[in-house]
Order: sequence, then structure tokens, then C-alpha cells
Amino acid sequence: MTMLPLLPHLHPDGRWRWVATGAAGGLGLALAQAPVAWWPAAPLGLAVLAGIVLRAPGRSQALAGGIAFGVGAWLPVLGWLYSGIEPDHAAWFAYGAPTLVIAAFAAGPAACSLVAHTLHARPALTACLLLPALWAGTEWLRQLGSFRFPWAPLGHTQVEAPLAGLAPLIGGLGVGLLTVALGGAIALICLGGCRTRKAAALSLLAILAAAELAARIEWTRPAGAPLRAALMQGGYAGSEKFDSDGVVSALQRYAEFTLHSRARVAILPETALPLLEHELPPGYLDVVERRAREQNRDVLLGLFRRTEDDPRRHHNSARIVGASGAQTYDKTILLPFGETIPAAAILRPLFERIARVPMLDAVPGSRLQPAPVLGGIRIGLRLCFEDLFGDAAREASAAAGYLVVLSNDSWDGSDLPMHQHLPAAQMRALEAAKPLLRVANTGWTASIRADGRIDAVVPPHQPAVLETTLQPRIGITPYVRHGDAIPLGLAALAFSASLSALPGARHGRARDARSAA
Repeated sequence: MTMLPLLPHLHPDGRWRWVATGAAGGLGLALAQAPVAWWPAAPLGLAVLAGIVLRAPGRSQALAGGIAFGVGAWLPVLGWLYSGIEPDHAAWFAYGAPTLVIAAFAAGPAACSLVAHTLHARPALTACLLLPALWAGTEWLRQLGSFRFPWAPLGHTQVEAPLAGLAPLIGGLGVGLLTVALGGAIALICLGGCRTRKAAALSLLAILAAAELAARIEWTRPAGAPLRAALMQGGYAGSEKFDSDGVVSALQRYAEFTLHSRARVAILPETALPLLEHELPPGYLDVVERRAREQNRDVLLGLFRRTEDDPRRHHNSARIVGASGAQTYDKTILLPFGETIPAAAILRPLFERIARVPMLDAVPGSRLQPAPVLGGIRIGLRLCFEDLFGDAAREASAAAGYLVVLSNDSWDGSDLPMHQHLPAAQMRALEAAKPLLRVANTGWTASIRADGRIDAVVPPHQPAVLETTLQPRIGITPYVRHGDAIPLGLAALAFSASLSALPGARHGRARDARSAA
């Protein structure tokens, strides 16, 4: 925000000043991401990007400012990618691969800045329609392809902000779009003329008022009796989870928890049992299942299981045993370079020289798996990386009484992934307007209300049990019904409206009118 008044005074040839301004705005945006999670920093940082688009004298300055903004925004957020690698072999790849990921993320703001500046016709349309539409498009593209990695999207910074009230309508992608629009309005208030400032202020207030009204709508309603659940955080770091001592300790700790819990539902993290199912001690699951059935309880746990057609490959799975019957869910969206390697023929030999990641030969499960039943209630179940894709499991969320996320956010050398991943679960709860239970290996394990607020958490990095009670809900929000078609449609309308103000578009309409006459 403090950088905006400087924009009019930047010398046209002083490209480095535009770089400095962009970097400052990007760093401001990074403050909105966890663990700082100061949500006003997102629209304020984006106001700087909008100011660059509006005031840069040329494309090169707009591009330079956009690149600096992207690096400033994403280097602090994704810097954890440099930890946990072994650079002794192929150091160029060890440091080059994370750098390439950060560069790919930074290319989004850079492209938005360049394209918005090139198509700039009217300040209000550019800042509040064109730039938000472009930003939403770049975020959506990160969900596609075999290298997809939609980490820390903009909308997740607003899970406890006023705009969160609109998540059941437009989802996390739409909330991110409106966050950019707020930034554009702030830029216009700081840089525009009197009439422009008034219009921008009214637009800002209108967006916030719409969010407030939407937050008062009860999109879903309570159904049935409250459910008592116990969530077990094992506390095993990634470096110890798969060694022999860690495996034995995990089997003992989780068995004791499942056998002695009295909650209707007991839930363990993703891959809580760090073995293939056939490698478990004989009778291990049978004892857990028998005890749960006798006490009319259910246990949900994570494990690996061999695929049916290739014993060398495996699924990352969740297993339910107990009163609701034996059920298995196989993870459908796998983490690149954590569970599978894209372009494996080329990249796997290089990757194995710089990192030691166990269980890399995972196979995605079928998209047609039935929604599991846990505690006698149908649930929407996601395993870790899957909860970054709001549009992917809408059918399960529609039929669910509550949502469950099993996660394993232990990353050697950094806690940032743990903090940055929690808002994804909050956004999924907001989008569906249903409570969510999140169980993680090292944290954060939390109970989240239907409004996205955290009801209870346990401290990270230690074994702990969180006992909580939730109220199942039924109903379907507009976002669950239509998914990303809503925010993408809004982005398309905003893009079209902004293009309509271009000189060529106006001249074309005038020619058409004369021809019709």
C-alpha cells in the first residue's frame, strides 16, 4: 500500500524501480499465506500489481514488475522445496528443479501483468475485471496436467476473511478472483481521479456487502444426532516414519489408540500404517475390526495396498473397519514426486539421485469409487494432496454428512507445508458448508466447522488425540452443484467485458451499427 503513491513518480527508464515495487508487492502478498496468514496483505499486495499494470510506461516495465512480484510472492511460500534434498549428486538438478517450480508459479503474475498492460483500455475495467480474470485463469491452469501442483492458491488466504462468505457460491477460485478485484479497487482509490476513486470505493463496498449477505445464508441444515470422533496424530517425522523402529512404534501406538478409544469414530492419518497391507503383522487388522464391531464403532486408517494387476505397484488407501462394514478408498490424485514421478523414464533417474522418497510407485484409484460410510454417515473423503482440488470431489461432498481429510504433511527441514496446507481443508469445508475432520501425521490435526472456522486443534509434532463432536449436515451449495464452472464463467465474463472497451472493439461495433443502418 505504501508503494502505491510512488508509482506516478517512477522514471520511465528506471526499470529497476518497477522491479523493486513489484518485489515489495509480492512480499506483501506472501504475508497473507500461512503461517503469518494476515489476510489483508493479499488485496494490499495485489493493489501494487494493479498499480504497476496501470502506471507502467511500457510493456518491458510491466513485465519486469510482474516478474519481480511473482518472485517476491512465491519464493517465501515455496522456499521449503529446497529442504529435504541431497545435493551431493546432480546438484544442478537438486537446486534447479525447485527453482523451476518457483519460476513457473512466478510466471503467472508476470503474464497477468504483461497481458493486462497490453490490453489496458480503461483503468477501472483493467484493474477490477481484466486482471482478476487473468489471475483466475493462471490459477486454474495449475490444476491441469501430470505436473499439476495448485499449492497455496490465493483464495485460501481468505478462509477467515469477509470474502469467505462467498465460498459456498463461487469456491476458492472465485474468492481468489474477487481478492484480486479488491486489490484493483484499492489501486484505483490510491491512483485514480475523483470519479474513479468513488466508483472503486463503491465497488469495494459492494463486494464486501455481498460477502456479508452470503455469509448469513444457511446453505445446509443439521441432520441427525451429533457424532463423537477421536482423531489420532501420531507425530512421526518423515525421516523416521519408514525405518524399522518407526514402523514398530507406529503399529503399537495406533493399535493401542484404536482398541481403547470409545468414540463412535476413530480416525488415523494418511499412511498411518507405513506398510503394504499384506506386510502387516498377522491378524493386526482383524483384531482392530473385531473390537470396533463389538463396541459398535468405526475405525478409519491409512495404509498401502498392492494393486490387483501389478504386485510391484500399490495404492495409497484408506480403510474403514467396524460397525459400518469394511470399505476401502484409493487415492485418486497423486502428489508429483511424492507418490509418483511424471515423465518417469526421463526424470526418475535424476530424481532418485537427489532425494530418497519411499513408496514412489503409487497408482491412482478409480474416479468411480462409492462414497464411504463412517459412523453410519456417508462422508466425503480426501487423502492429503486431493484436498487442493475443490472441483474434483463435488459428488462425494454433495452426498456427505461431513468431510474427512487424512494427511501426511511431514517435510524434512521445514514446517511451512504443514501450515500452508491447513487452509485448504478450511476452504473445502466452506465450499460444501459442512464440518470437516482433518487428521495429520505431524500436524495440523483439527476439527473444522461448516463455516470454515477451526473448532479445535492439537499441537504439531507430538503424539496427541483430539476428541471432538460434530453435527452432520445435509444440503448442496451452489459451488458443490456447479463447481469451477461458476468462477471460470465469472472470469470469462470479466475478460469479455474488459475487452469490449478496447478501441478496436468500439470501432467494430460502430461499423456494425452503420452497416445495419
